[in-house]
Amino acid sequence: MKLRQTIKSFYSGVALLILLAVSVLLYQKPYYNWDMFPYMALAMEDRDTPFDSVHTRIYETAYISMPASDFDAISARQPELRKDANAFHEILRYYKIKPGYNLVVTLFHTLGVNLVASTYLPSALCYFAIGCIMLLWLARMIRPPFAQIITLVLMASPFLVTTARFSSPDMLCAALCFLGLFLIMEFSVVLGLIVF
Repeated sequence: MKLRQTIKSFYSGVALLILLAVSVLLYQKPYYNWDMFPYMALAMEDRDTPFDSVHTRIYETAYISMPASDFDAISARQPELRKDANAFHEILRYYKIKPGYNLVVTLFHTLGVNLVASTYLPSALCYFAIGCIMLLWLARMIRPPFAQIITLVLMASPFLVTTARFSSPDMLCAALCFLGLFLIMEFSVVLGLIVF
């Protein structure tokens, strides 16, 4: 029994290290998308600072933080919003409806994470969290090393890998939904529904 537990722990440890390494790699290779600009603005928005200043600063920060080719490609997608701070401010209402993601981005920025990185770090972290939940769940049902192999294969799916590189609330939503489902199935319906 003790040997079986040791083997299970070994395989799970290896799988967790692989998931961690992939998560770090995905964080280091972000897929920049235009939506990061409004999320950056919401993280910086301050009643005491004129929005024109916030607008200028987000583009300056992105210019400094991103490869030039990526910045040029992304900022060219909405040139009128780059030029007009008032028009940009108007679209923020469509991004404010994601309060959880905005709170996480703001928290990372407040903790000193680069503003651009603060928009895609939640996706990489949630990718890792989904992998951990999946590993835990499958390890309860399937013997090692099959639970760990299945977890790694599922986590290699293009949908998860690509989404983990975006500045988007999608991965955070997926992680919370997956955690809620896990809790409903394995522990408590009430707790799972609270997470949902």
